[in-house]
Formats: sequence, structure tokens, C-alpha cells
Amino acid sequence: MAGNTMRALQAKADLASIRYTIHQRRFEWLTPESLCAGLRIPRARAEAILAELAGTCLQEEIWGIKASVLYTAIADDPGADLELLLREVGFDSVFTACSIFRHCYGMSPMRFRVHCQRAWRPSLAA
Repeated sequence: MAGNTMRALQAKADLASIRYTIHQRRFEWLTPESLCAGLRIPRARAEAILAELAGTCLQEEIWGIKASVLYTAIADDPGADLELLLREVGFDSVFTACSIFRHCYGMSPMRFRVHCQRAWRPSLAA
């Protein structure tokens, strides 16, 4: 029983380490392979931890964090150059970024930017 508890605690610590590293390296082009190599965790173990504890996989976790960073960047400055923001966040193509953002938030980054711009206009007039 104690072995199971230790494995569960280690899995939670590894999950926290994976998420922390993705967040720290969010502006880089990050792959599951480079993430696991940097953490010295076998990819199969990392995938198993994410599947069991988070219900996701490494690539989706990386994309989800990058989409979150992009969401915040657009909300903070809806007038910014969108393609530049996509590249700064570490997406390799506009198509990939738009697909991931749409998967995470149900709309494209362009549509989200329009919503943010509309929200900013009344606040600027006040």
C-alpha cells in the first residue's frame, strides 16, 4: 500500500513539473520529445501521468497552455498584430494556432480579438 501512495505522490509531482516546465518554456517551440528530454522523464511515463491525472496528452497540454497565453495577450492588447502574437507565443503557423485556439475556446483568435475590441471601446469612452 505504501508503494502505491509513493507512486501516486511521485506522479503528482511529475505532473506539476511537466506543467511548470511547459509554462516556463511557453514562448519556445516546444515538442513532447524536447519537454521530456529536458525533464529526464520517459515520454511514455509523462503521457501515462497526463492521461491518468489530467485526462489529456502532452501535445494537448502544451497547446492548451500556449492557447491560454495567446488568449491573455489578445485580451490585454486587442489592437496588437495577431500574427506577431502567434509567433511570440511559439506557434509555428497561423493555421496551427487558429485550430488550437478554436479547439480550446470555441472561436478563432481573430473573432476573440473582435470581441475584445468591442469590449474595450465602451470602457475607453467612459
